[in-house]
Amino acid sequence: MKREAQGAEDIRAFNLLAVDYNSRCSDFFYQESDLAMVTAEVAANRQRLAAEAEQIMSTWPGHTSTSSAQSAK
Repeated sequence: MKREAQGAEDIRAFNLLAVDYNSRCSDFFYQESDLAMVTAEVAANRQRLAAEAEQIMSTWPGHTSTSSAQSAK
């Protein structure tokens, strides 16, 4: 999402998501095996996650899609 943020409103919306995440998850500690499992899940679901990110961003006021989220690596 960060790569797709364009303009002040997108950056503001992205930063609000980051603040929300950090407020709930900043004190979480995980095992290396958990990280490896989640990393594999993200890789396997990258295309779906990119599409979901693009859908979320499409609700942001003033956002125009560059559609590169669909071609994310």
